[in-house]
Amino acid sequence: MKFLQSNFFKRALTFLCGISLLTILYTNAPEALIFLFIGVFVWISALELPRLLSVKTIWYFVALCFYLGLPFYLLLSLYQNPITQSLVLWSFGITIVHDAAAYVIGKLFGKHLLAPTLSPKKTWQGCAGGFVALLLFMTYTTNFVLPLLFFVTLILSFLCVTGDLFESWLKRNAGIKDSGNVLPGHGGLLDRIDAVLFVIPFVYYYQELFLKALF
Repeated sequence: MKFLQSNFFKRALTFLCGISLLTILYTNAPEALIFLFIGVFVWISALELPRLLSVKTIWYFVALCFYLGLPFYLLLSLYQNPITQSLVLWSFGITIVHDAAAYVIGKLFGKHLLAPTLSPKKTWQGCAGGFVALLLFMTYTTNFVLPLLFFVTLILSFLCVTGDLFESWLKRNAGIKDSGNVLPGHGGLLDRIDAVLFVIPFVYYYQELFLKALF
């Protein structure tokens, strides 16, 4: 009974539900995924972002345009193009693999805190575990040569951690523990996509600059 009430169980359950939902929407009703993305954007913009920014108009506008607006716009641009559509789920796969591995390794072996004031539970060991897991994921999902594979994985791992820490900084600044309570065992919708908000722009512009010729 105690295990069923633990954060680990809640996170694992939400993770499985999220993966199942994305799979169903992507395979059977691709257009529904667009409405899901728009719904998440509207939910965060209306209910979670104001809590983090204390409804300060100028900062809300800036955050809405650049922190949320740009990644969601690029995400939809990728998804609406049949050639780059798979990059959307690939981007989510990157953050899921990194965050899940970092969480598990950090729980098991974490000793040295990465940013005690921002995220008291995030450790260097967890970050290393996330990087190694992401490196394996990238090895099986790309055909990059070894130096490029390592370099791109390092950047993506850095972006995942930075996205997480930035959202933690927003919460600390606002003096709240969670941006919302819509997801059990998590800190809100924004807490689940904070990493992908930083990953999506990199994936979009990387394919625009270096991979577009291959398409």
